[in-house]
Amino acid sequence: MSENSKFNAGESNTNGVKNSDTTPVSINQGRRALARAVMVGAPVILTLASKPSLAAINNPCSVSGQLSGNMSAAGSKSCENPNYKGLTPEYWGQRPSEWKNCFYLTSEIKPGTKFHPTFYGNMFGTENMLKVIQDFGKDDRYLLGAHTVAALLNSCRFGKAGYGYSSDEVVALFKAYAYGNHAVELRLAFEYLNGKG
Repeated sequence: MSENSKFNAGESNTNGVKNSDTTPVSINQGRRALARAVMVGAPVILTLASKPSLAAINNPCSVSGQLSGNMSAAGSKSCENPNYKGLTPEYWGQRPSEWKNCFYLTSEIKPGTKFHPTFYGNMFGTENMLKVIQDFGKDDRYLLGAHTVAALLNSCRFGKAGYGYSSDEVVALFKAYAYGNHAVELRLAFEYLNGKG
């Protein structure tokens, strides 16, 4: 047996994972930590290989700080702000009359406002924000879209001090992460913030 093929079928590697062939199995410890954090209700700690330039919102306890791979705040009670508030996509989808006075740049966000061009890309074609938020159970893409719209509305309603992000920052996070390998982590982070009540 060569040194490189020390893992045989049916044997456990150092992480206790059984192999079905001679290829070593690697465990992504960052994803395992994320799963543990979500299961126990702690702040979602997200790690990425690439670090986007969101320096303006690089707070280690924030979503962008967590997305930037800053693990120094992992499990820290200081990342919990009991004063933050956020409302779910279900709330916003059932109350389109409460969308008033939400502005991004110079445009007022209304239920009929198109998801794009407010948010980067073309994930939802010509669909409006109310449709995206009401179809949130349709698939993973709509889960992300619905939580992103809710995040934007929450940032308008509660402000940065109350929600944790400004509207500009919510849009920047979507642009940075929605089309990459970490869209699910972004959705989980928004979902966490949107469930603050």
